[in-house]
Order: sequence, then C-alpha cells, then structure tokens
Amino acid sequence: MESIHEIDFYGDVQIASFYEGNSSRLLAYRRFAKALMGNEGNTQGNRIWKGLHYKWPFDIYSNLSSCGKTAYLDGKENIKKIIPFLIDNKDGVVFMEGTDEDFLLAWNAILVKATHGENFIETRVKFLVASGIYKWWKDWFHNTRPKKLFPYYANWTQPEISALEKLDFASKFFTTLRIWGICCGGCGLYGICEILLHYWVILVVRTILSLVRPMN
Repeated sequence: MESIHEIDFYGDVQIASFYEGNSSRLLAYRRFAKALMGNEGNTQGNRIWKGLHYKWPFDIYSNLSSCGKTAYLDGKENIKKIIPFLIDNKDGVVFMEGTDEDFLLAWNAILVKATHGENFIETRVKFLVASGIYKWWKDWFHNTRPKKLFPYYANWTQPEISALEKLDFASKFFTTLRIWGICCGGCGLYGICEILLHYWVILVVRTILSLVRPMN
C-alpha cells in the first residue's frame, strides 16, 4: 500500500480532517487525520503509517510487540477476530482493543428515492429489514464467507500455546509457590481435623464408660 487513498476508511479520514467544531474528541481525530494526510507522498521512510496486508500474518506481531507507540487500525469486527490470534504468543504479550467506540465511526444505509405513489422497492426493503431476513442473510454470508484476515493466512483456527507456556520464569515460580502454599494449608487443616476428631472420640468413650456401672 503506497498511498493513503488505498485505505478503506480514507473517506472518513478526509472528513475528520475538515472538522471545525469545538469537541475535544473530534479535534483529536482531526489532528490524527491531518497527520496521516500530511505524510502523503513521503517516501523517505518518515511516514507515520504503513500498509500491512493480511497475507503477512507474522509481521503484525513483530511490529506491535515492541511496546512502542504503535497501533493497528482496522474495522471493529476484524479487530475482534485478530486479537485472539495475536494473544496466542509465547512471550505473554497481551493486546487490547481500543476503548474509543466512536473512532472514525461510519454508518451504512439503504437509500430509496421517494415516489408519488407506493414505492414497491421501499416496501420490500422495509419487509426484509423488519422480518429479520436481511439480518439472516448478512449473518449467513458472514459465517459462510468470512473475510480472509491474518489468522486465515497463518492457518490459525484456535490457540496453539497453552497458558502455562505463556508464563515467564517469575510467573511460573510464584505460581508453583502459590500451589505449594495451598497444599501446605490443606494438609495443615486436615491434620487439625484429625486431632480434633481423635480428642472427640476419646471424650465420647470416656463419657460412655462413666455411664456404665460395675455389675455385682
């Protein structure tokens, strides 16, 4: 990807760069958008963004795991599918989704031109939406033809690294120490119960013997 015009959300970035209101959040969006667009045409390696194709699944981890001021931008639905793939690493690096739900938010709608009489297309569209058929179609296509993201090209379908493998030496040591402490506590509690049971049995036996009178 050589130009910002090739980004799917370029239109949203362009709109954000023209914002002239007083909202602090939208002003931050404008600064970000202008920073992106200001780097357009810069081929000297100083550009603040770079394209990353889904066919390069292992490049995204190496770029994001450096703990620098680096972020990955994508659609919200795509992010939710990519995060489990990124978290499945031996380094124990955790990736999280951004908290700003409205960042470059865009809405899609079906526009039907008004007519003088009854609009057949509008009636059909309303029926498809209200009956849930449109949503069913959308979910069906989403499940049967999912978008090919990083996990697809990495042939990744589920976590391959166990939780134990993700722990470093310190975490493993403290986990072992915690388990040892729990075992010691359990053994101590069991020993106390046995001692109390022993004294209770002795007390019961003495009580029974004291109630038995000698026979002449």
